[in-house]
Amino acid sequence: MIVRGAPIKNVLLITLLGITAASSFALADLSLTEARALLASRKGIRPMEFVRIKKPKVPFVMGCDPNEEGKNEYGESFCFDDEKPPHLVRIPWAFKIQTTEVTQAQWYEVMGTAPSYFKKEEFCPGNYIAELGICPNHPVESVSWLDAQEFIKNLNELKKKGSWVYRLPYEAEWEYAARAGTKTSWSCGNDPGCLEGYGIYFDFNPGRNPHRPNGNAEAADTGSLLANDFGLYDMHGNVSEWMENGYEVYPQSLVTDITQPREDSYRVIRGGSWGDDVGYVRSAKRSKLIPNDSSTAVGFRLVKMPR
Repeated sequence: MIVRGAPIKNVLLITLLGITAASSFALADLSLTEARALLASRKGIRPMEFVRIKKPKVPFVMGCDPNEEGKNEYGESFCFDDEKPPHLVRIPWAFKIQTTEVTQAQWYEVMGTAPSYFKKEEFCPGNYIAELGICPNHPVESVSWLDAQEFIKNLNELKKKGSWVYRLPYEAEWEYAARAGTKTSWSCGNDPGCLEGYGIYFDFNPGRNPHRPNGNAEAADTGSLLANDFGLYDMHGNVSEWMENGYEVYPQSLVTDITQPREDSYRVIRGGSWGDDVGYVRSAKRSKLIPNDSSTAVGFRLVKMPR
């Protein structure tokens, strides 16, 4: 069961941190035009950048293969039932995917709102923008799938004279990009220790010391750690990410239409978050939420395709 405002699975943290997803969507005193000018004038604001993922020459194996992935401290497979069976997926095109999650500044520039929980100065004392009340390079969170679709609609309208159309990633695109050619639990390997350089997550094991901003379980600036071999940041943690697809059980056979299911009562979430432990930030890990729900642990990144 997903609790609004709680990290996926680690619902305990909702009590520890007293976090809720409720936040004000009210405009600041500045007009949107003035806010955009302010953001353009500030140094250190992360731009919206993309990397091109080539069309795979052959299908890739999607899902969790117990023979390839690592095991937890009890010697048990990390694989969950909905990650099985591992199956072949053919991605029929090249695509460009955002190098980080959409940031609070990028959201504000399009929507003129500040919905995130992690937007207070205490979370980003070095680059807080008081006029807008945001941590500009932190991922936007506390936005539903429907909110993300509204952002994309507005962004496409702003960019209508350009060469690209923006959307959420399909689940297969996301996992292919997250794996970056690997078959291991994380793109850095099967040893959870490798995540210290790649992932922002919550580790209940006191023997490991993952990266935590301010020493706490919270979201951090996008791109704070290392990128995977495809040049993508925060694919293991920080915030979970909405997918375009609905949620369904994996098939046994080769998948050639990666856009399905288009309609479902749930939408897929990938990547794990600042509130999830190592097993929940694996490349194969899946979660789901209803489209109008939101969480302080869920944001999104974009894919763009030629018009």
